Amino acid sequence: MRIALIILLLTIKASTFDLNVTKQIPNGLIYNGEIYNVENYPYVVSVVVWYARYNSPQRTCAGSLIHELLVLTTANCVYKTDGFYYKVYQGSWIHNSLSRWVVKKFIHEDYDPDNNKDFISGDVGILKINKPFPTVKKYINIGGFPDDFAGGNVLDCIVIGFGLINEHTKGTEGFMNHVKVKYGEKACRGYYSKAIRYTWQQYLCTIPGHSATCQGDNGGPMICNGQLYGICSFSLNFNGEKGKPICGSENLQTVHIFVFYFRNWINDIIQSIELEYVTTKKPPDTKKKRPKIKKRKSAGKLIKPHIILYMISALLFYHIVL
Repeated sequence: MRIALIILLLTIKASTFDLNVTKQIPNGLIYNGEIYNVENYPYVVSVVVWYARYNSPQRTCAGSLIHELLVLTTANCVYKTDGFYYKVYQGSWIHNSLSRWVVKKFIHEDYDPDNNKDFISGDVGILKINKPFPTVKKYINIGGFPDDFAGGNVLDCIVIGFGLINEHTKGTEGFMNHVKVKYGEKACRGYYSKAIRYTWQQYLCTIPGHSATCQGDNGGPMICNGQLYGICSFSLNFNGEKGKPICGSENLQTVHIFVFYFRNWINDIIQSIELEYVTTKKPPDTKKKRPKIKKRKSAGKLIKPHIILYMISALLFYHIVL
């Protein structure tokens, strides 16, 4: 009887957890963070989805430049946004006039929230911008291996985003936090949830605490060992609490996409863009233009003797001889 009761309680808790997985709405950001140094992280960008009809921002996300023309973010940031246009800003988009247009987007084929309502998979997206940012000369490399977390190893990492910094304010700067990260089948406290039960290999989980990302911080980078390990995707309210999840709560765990899992897909897109760039770039003109050489007039042509000079010379000769 006691065993049956325990099983029943666990079942109720798991089902409650599934119902409270926070929706993938990219409107929450770094909570209890500190302003990050843009010079140290020049590749961090904000992505703004504009509603074309009213020319107003519909949503904002974060992302990372992994190539001079490519921004790595989440698929949910740009999913089902026909009729919208996108702009990418280096750093925060507020009070920032330096931006680039998005000319193409890539969404992983596994991302299908319309049909996969019980779990999240393939939440990775890449945006191609129209031209490079002139001041960005450093791009972040994707990295990380499952072996980095062998034996339950926990990594100290940095997450960066833009927006809410506490319960009452909205940041105009970019903010960062130091977090502890785990990986494995039971790394997330809600590992029994349908949301990640069968797709846990795709995720890194932060240990809940006072400083954290909030409600997704969608697309924001997780930087470990100087490389891009993760992309902020969604958060888990694993205590079964009703209502809006509280940022910084010990019951709210942020889940990041483990880019290692999608490295082949990402590299294929990078290679295709580089090949496209090479084939469309105008080849340099290899023909050497010979410098024009001005013809110098000879000394004999510079002074033409007048006929009078000949006459004077003849008269002088005549008088001297005669």
